Amino acid sequence: MHCTSPTLLATRRALAALLTVVALIAGACASDDDAESTSAAPAASSEAAAEQTFVGKVDGSDTFVAIVTDGTRVLAYLCDGKAVWNYLDGTATATSVRAAEPGAATAIEATVSGTVVSGTVVLDDGGSPRPFTAELATGGAGFFRRAAKAEGSVSNGAWIRLPTSEVRGKELTVDVSGPGTGTTTADTSAESGITVPPDAQPVSILGLAACGIAGMRVAIATNRLNRNQTQERLEAANEAIKTANDRCGAGAAA
Repeated sequence: MHCTSPTLLATRRALAALLTVVALIAGACASDDDAESTSAAPAASSEAAAEQTFVGKVDGSDTFVAIVTDGTRVLAYLCDGKAVWNYLDGTATATSVRAAEPGAATAIEATVSGTVVSGTVVLDDGGSPRPFTAELATGGAGFFRRAAKAEGSVSNGAWIRLPTSEVRGKELTVDVSGPGTGTTTADTSAESGITVPPDAQPVSILGLAACGIAGMRVAIATNRLNRNQTQERLEAANEAIKTANDRCGAGAAA
């Protein structure tokens, strides 16, 4: 049995306040996008036209990988629909991408060559780097996410769809009903054969995707903390909250 420290309670209070703000912001973004098609990328501005999304598989595993880059910044997602669901960000050039998940060992290093990104992934399991190949997403393939707020809870999810129509994804609903909350109340996994929800939106580096992903990292860090309340995980949760505050413009820090 674990004793809940005052610091942990403060972290959970910050989580509750922050996730509410993240969901409100992301929900407003989703509402604005409702008129757009969810099966293809939204109409591109001159800035958005530079963005590219790549999707593929990590060799020797059930994990899918999605990478969005504008040639300078990177957002990435790893998911097997079960235990692996990592959000990464980092930097890019015309020929390379490097991304990592704050507070975790997960990282990607890869080379961009035309319509193909290839490199290695280090998962948060302490294993060796694993090769992967991802191709430019066309047609219905892509990287999608949605966020929603209901009374007392928020949900965030992300899905990868390959050109073969295979899908991996995960959606979590988190209790934010009051101080001391932050518990996952629902965990929906998507394995092969499951479709991307029709209201999920293509992920873009522009807009509020960075806010939503930062909010999802708060949920991930807090879930880890709830499972095993170590000082290291507490610090990771606090760092996730600080990052999300910065990206979402929220004033919910502990």
